[in-house]
Amino acid sequence: MDILQADVIVGDRLNGTVVGNPSLVGGVNGTAISLTQYPQAITFGSLRDECAGNLELCKDGFTAAFWIRVQVSSSLSYINQR
Repeated sequence: MDILQADVIVGDRLNGTVVGNPSLVGGVNGTAISLTQYPQAITFGSLRDECAGNLELCKDGFTAAFWIRVQVSSSLSYINQR
């Protein structure tokens, strides 16, 4: 992720909409997004016409990779896909 413009996070190939006012911080490789409170999230909407949302469109396969740093919290946290 490179740029946060209002509520849109702009990446190299995929843009997302942020929820709950997360911030950009220094990451392992470039910029990272910090989700520190509930409710904070990134949604990419419907990707049914893209490889990331429809694996049948991935002629060379699909790989998703990310770094996650989990910190102890008194609230429940989720990584979710609908």
